[in-house]
Amino acid sequence: MNGRDDTDPFSALFSDGNSDSVLDATEPTSVPTGSDQPPNLVDLGKDLLVGYADWKGGQVEHDPHDDPLRYLWNDAPELIIAAAAAGYLSYKGAQGLGGLVSAGSTTEDTDSPARPRLPLDDRPYRVFVSHSWKYSDQRERIEKFLDDEERLDWQNFSVPEDDPLEFEDTNDLRQQLYQQVRQANVVVVVAGMYVSHSEWIEEEIEMAKHFEKPIIGVQPNGNERLPVSVRDAADEIVGWRQRSIVNAIAKHG
Repeated sequence: MNGRDDTDPFSALFSDGNSDSVLDATEPTSVPTGSDQPPNLVDLGKDLLVGYADWKGGQVEHDPHDDPLRYLWNDAPELIIAAAAAGYLSYKGAQGLGGLVSAGSTTEDTDSPARPRLPLDDRPYRVFVSHSWKYSDQRERIEKFLDDEERLDWQNFSVPEDDPLEFEDTNDLRQQLYQQVRQANVVVVVAGMYVSHSEWIEEEIEMAKHFEKPIIGVQPNGNERLPVSVRDAADEIVGWRQRSIVNAIAKHG
């Protein structure tokens, strides 16, 4: 017996120096030597330049290891151009991805059951939908969304293809559109029509702003970007979903 309780699992920590001591059996911790340290990035870059100079061949004015900056500027400007081009392409790629993410974050793309239907007032909602004959299918799709919502009592103040306005010239048409927008509660701008009909849609946006009518922008399908003028003017941007559009009309109309 050595006066130690052998049943105590921690008794070995207080041994009297015997060879079976836990502390004596502990191996020393190794310390990294200089050879284990990571390489110096500056020296690594110089070595890469030296390797490039050897591969390129020819005479150089500046030694790539002793004066790498002057070597790059005078002897290997193609490396500077390549680095600038790579940085530009990376920036544009990140910018494009950011635009897609931003667009996705500002539009409501799904009619999720978790998204509640906003209550609608017991009154007619007068809606003006931006229009063009070439893209009438998009306008008609919006109108079908509204027709299929049983809770929504709405009146169409846009200009349908089968009942166009009668006008003598563009000024006459502008005055009639002016009156249509003036009577509406809300203006729905279908952004997918913008590219081919930006002039008229911008006029409709200006009319809506003049009468202080709320503007709902409908995000194009796919990867088509939302026009800046629509994004800046809209009180809300929604996706191509019935519930999103109806909720926006209930909220702003």
